[in-house]
Amino acid sequence: KATVSVLYWEAGKKERRKKLKYLPLIAMGVGTLLATLLNPSSLGEMDADSILRREVETHIRVLSGELNGFKMMSANDKDALGDLYTRRNADIDRAITDVQNFFRLFKNRHPVREVMRIDRVTLGHATSMGYCNMHDLLIQFVRDWGTDNDNVRRSHHDIVLAELKEQIKAKQLKNPANPQTNSILIPGDALCRMSWDVSMLNAFQDIESNEASPLFAEMAYFMVNCVEAPFEVMPHAGVFSNQETVAGHCRRVMVPGPMPSAPPRGPFTMTVGAFEQLYSVGSPRYRQFDFLITSFFLDTIPGPVTTALTIISNLLAPNGVWINYGPLLYRSDSYPKLSWEEITALLPSRNLTLLKSEQTLHAEYCERTETSLHPTIYNPRLLVAMKNSE
Repeated sequence: KATVSVLYWEAGKKERRKKLKYLPLIAMGVGTLLATLLNPSSLGEMDADSILRREVETHIRVLSGELNGFKMMSANDKDALGDLYTRRNADIDRAITDVQNFFRLFKNRHPVREVMRIDRVTLGHATSMGYCNMHDLLIQFVRDWGTDNDNVRRSHHDIVLAELKEQIKAKQLKNPANPQTNSILIPGDALCRMSWDVSMLNAFQDIESNEASPLFAEMAYFMVNCVEAPFEVMPHAGVFSNQETVAGHCRRVMVPGPMPSAPPRGPFTMTVGAFEQLYSVGSPRYRQFDFLITSFFLDTIPGPVTTALTIISNLLAPNGVWINYGPLLYRSDSYPKLSWEEITALLPSRNLTLLKSEQTLHAEYCERTETSLHPTIYNPRLLVAMKNSE
């Protein structure tokens, strides 16, 4: 019996070592969760540098853990993989170096041009730092500013921008003396690529962007105001599931592309905080706009979508135009979860007239479909509505 027990103990050593390796990570995660539950405001009190440092360290731990996993493969399996094994190890090492270099670049940031201003007075209204995940941040870099992600932007930004140009032209033709194309609000703009594209149309004097996450807002400021030369990121390096190839998993993307330049009519503004808290009637940033764009945003607003429709209607000046583009992937705490048919049926009750409702098929959200076995693809709907004259 003693001999059998020893054999079982020896056989289980490797498995126990693998499990013990993750105990510090589990303890750290539980500790962070408990600290947040005991003090929910703790995230909001951390500055962007501290948040990013924490996420970089977590990202590196994930990469290091996976790298150790590959190194624990048998010699026969390593030989069978050959160059793939060598490349995989080198790519993960490179990913760790890249994210460390990125943090240093962000920490030492200073503005070299003025494309966007952050209204930091509104930071206190943010409910959380949001998007506290390095992978989400890298994916957003590529989605908004990646040099080889044009196919994704064609299925999002370009459709919205084309519709915006069409509606601007329609207003100018309808009332040349006062076309009402002075102001525009773009909530949920993440790294502010949409706002920058709109600013380069040279059509608006007043462009206001909004982002709920202070970390993303600081990243947007860094990207458009501080970056002096494009740099490389590996957006999928920290995600090892559903990867088609080693090359696709560890592909490198240059950001930003193009390099942001100063808008012809001066910098636009980004407010930071929850949309429904900042822009409801009587809230700190409430006013009326000639245009409002919600791109992949309507279904992310906390609370009932019926309330979101009321807020949007109140933000539009008479004859103001709302352009919405995206799916209805509601938050779990959203209610009621209405269909597009029900949303369009509610527009008249919000003093809105439907101008257009069209669907786009197979729009890629963040990544090119060939890089993943499980790409994020939507059939988003374009909805255009006008606020009725009062």
